[in-house]
Amino acid sequence: MQPQLPKQHILCHRFWVRSDPDTGLRVNWEKSVLQPIQRLAFLGMGIDSVRGLFYAPQQKWDSLQARVAAALKSRRVKVRALASIAGKVMSLRLALGKAAFMFTREMYFVVESAARWDAYISLPPEVISELQLWADTGAEGFTSAIWDLVVRAFCNLIWTDAGATGWGGWLAPLGARERLDARGHLSLAERAESSTLRELVGILKTLQSLARFVVGTTVHLHTDSQSAWRILMKGCSSKAPLHKLAVEIFWWTVHHGVRLEVSWIPRTLNEYADYLAGIYDSDDWMLSTYWFEVLDALWGKHTVDRFATDKNHLLPRFNSRWWCPGTENVNCFLNDDWFQENNWCNPPFGLVGQLLRCLIRHGARATVICPRWTGRHWWPLLCPDGVHFAPFVVDWRELPTDSIEPLFRPGAGRANEAAVGPPAFRVLALRIDGSLGTL
Repeated sequence: MQPQLPKQHILCHRFWVRSDPDTGLRVNWEKSVLQPIQRLAFLGMGIDSVRGLFYAPQQKWDSLQARVAAALKSRRVKVRALASIAGKVMSLRLALGKAAFMFTREMYFVVESAARWDAYISLPPEVISELQLWADTGAEGFTSAIWDLVVRAFCNLIWTDAGATGWGGWLAPLGARERLDARGHLSLAERAESSTLRELVGILKTLQSLARFVVGTTVHLHTDSQSAWRILMKGCSSKAPLHKLAVEIFWWTVHHGVRLEVSWIPRTLNEYADYLAGIYDSDDWMLSTYWFEVLDALWGKHTVDRFATDKNHLLPRFNSRWWCPGTENVNCFLNDDWFQENNWCNPPFGLVGQLLRCLIRHGARATVICPRWTGRHWWPLLCPDGVHFAPFVVDWRELPTDSIEPLFRPGAGRANEAAVGPPAFRVLALRIDGSLGTL
């Protein structure tokens, strides 16, 4: 039984059937669809009005992949053939979105540098990589929205910035009141690069840091860099380092199921991200890996580094002060898993007292690096009579400060004088069993 058609459709159909000779227009009946339809290929582009998506028609995708397969097999093709592949990809850009620009960049560089259309060229590795992507991906892997149904009130909002030495960003999570701060240091190589590259690094690092909170959602990201905004909107850059970062950000969104929207804002509306990027971290240093391995062999295996960053963690699992790539959690004192772990603790020295009380409260085991500062408020907790350690210190070592192997190493920010040269104070490694202590 035929589905009942709307009255408006019936009247429109009758009009074209009866008036075709009178209008001066010729209707191509073979290519015309005269019944309501919600999914069709039109002018080489697939349209799905049910899901509101553009998609690549299978026939056109098969044609693209056949040409790609031929090019990958020979590895030596005419310029014209490579241009045809790039053109095929670009013809599907409504469905492919930024990927069409992003993964034809190297192909177009080769085409534009060729002397003749019929000249043969050997495919460079960068072009082979792009071709391999199109060979390995199905048409269903790329779709783009026809219309924007995203309501900003239902997005995760992120602000990012990067300065001369660091990056920072923060997230206003959907439906939550708590602001989540992320920050870190730029590497020495990144600091020497352009401001646009630093901004893209900041965007990528912020997304990586806050990944667990935005997986499978829409993220509306704000940046005060017009150059970074343009690159992310278009999906590519003529400068290789910037393009590489744009590709990395793209794949991050794909792997985490994130729909990324990017907006430019003036610096006056990005002050908190700017503040995070410029924080001077006076505790940016670490124990050398040599001495860590000595202590890990003595009291290990340690399972989690409680005071670290993505630049200086000594164990795969670590906690940090701010959200950063790879961290399990921030503000380790709020964690309730201390008793389950063999904790490695190289804290900011101002937090030694708080750390000792935390270990006793949880009855936890830990290796603690601290200075022998007898005048500090926490020293009586560690050494009640001024001579002997408290019972919860079950073993200890004094670390040499004048050995060939430096005791401390500066972190990525190089902000702490303690990590430059031998320390001017005695340094202790304490083995703590918090279950033997009392508060």
